[in-house]
Amino acid sequence: MPTTTFFNLPEEKRSRIVEAAIEEFADNSLDKANVTRIVEAADIPRGSFYQYFDDLLDAYRYVLHLGAEAKMEYIHRYLDEVEDSVNLMRGLYEAGWRYAADHPRLAAAGVQFFRADRDLRQEIFEDLDEQGIHFYREIIRRGQDRGDINRQLDPGTAGLVLYLLNNAVLSHYLDYPD
Repeated sequence: MPTTTFFNLPEEKRSRIVEAAIEEFADNSLDKANVTRIVEAADIPRGSFYQYFDDLLDAYRYVLHLGAEAKMEYIHRYLDEVEDSVNLMRGLYEAGWRYAADHPRLAAAGVQFFRADRDLRQEIFEDLDEQGIHFYREIIRRGQDRGDINRQLDPGTAGLVLYLLNNAVLSHYLDYPD
């Protein structure tokens, strides 16, 4: 994550750096991304970049964190509005599409991330799988509490199945975007 120095920057400068990093990671995977393009687009000295981030991977993690936070806002907004579990999955995908439409460059950086090698994804987010399974497990529990999902369904197993299903759909979409 960025240093304290980064967070102490004036908002305008911080935004310029973040936007430059988002653009770089939206267009390039981590292995093809370049600090030089980020500093040129942000109009900052190269040395300043390293005062704000440990390295390119640190900036990449931060951009992904921003994207994940923004997407979760959309999803939680939808979850707060949904009244039944029947339409839940459709709604989650709709929330994801709305996020992508409103934040296309952050979404593109996320696509670059999910196209990356699984080991890199796990290195960046060590608990990515557990977070995803936990998210779906909580959705199942919420539906059980509302009474529209059978209480005999094991939330852990169902959460795992939904997580794997979502990953399969995402992988298919990324492999065949047209």
